[in-house]
Amino acid sequence: MVRIGQLSHAALVFTRCSCEMDLTGQKMTGFLFVDIKGFDAEKDLDFWISKALDYTQELGN
Repeated sequence: MVRIGQLSHAALVFTRCSCEMDLTGQKMTGFLFVDIKGFDAEKDLDFWISKALDYTQELGN
């Protein structure tokens, strides 16, 4: 699971083996589930980490 915020959700959902997070029957906008294939390569893991860090920077403003 990665938290990327609501602003990035539409652009990133279904990217690099990701899908909408749904734990309760409702999608959780701003959160994505990433399949293991989406981060087993270091460059893919770095991609998702950078997106999560981008979101934390938005929170600081």
